[in-house]
Amino acid sequence: VSNPGVKELGAALAKLTTVEELRCSFYNLAGLSDGGAEAVTLALGELTQLHTLTMDFGHCTGVGDGTLKGLTSSLVKLRLLRKLTLDFLSCARVGDDGARALAAVLQGKKLEKLDVNLQDTDVRSRTRRVSLAELDAFQRS
Repeated sequence: VSNPGVKELGAALAKLTTVEELRCSFYNLAGLSDGGAEAVTLALGELTQLHTLTMDFGHCTGVGDGTLKGLTSSLVKLRLLRKLTLDFLSCARVGDDGARALAAVLQGKKLEKLDVNLQDTDVRSRTRRVSLAELDAFQRS
């Protein structure tokens, strides 16, 4: 799947406004960049009935803070979201700016379950896996 293919997926996802649970895996997708990933993350904001979201970008080396920023703009709109799993394992372009933006948005969420994997990224914070209990400390680090 190329970036244009992922952009088409984003356009299709935006039309699924009644979806309550979504799992997207782009694991190890060679060539995926922020441009392609943002098309999907921005489309998520249209899924206002979503209560469970899993996004796996593990080992997508072209994915970075732009993807996180697109994701954060959509997460603000997902008022029913209760379970969130995000995997950015070995996404070396994900850094402190993206991680802090994500943490700031997540603080306003009423989540029952949160799992964010930032292992082997450019996030210099000591925290690589975020849970609800650790979120506040993560944002301040």
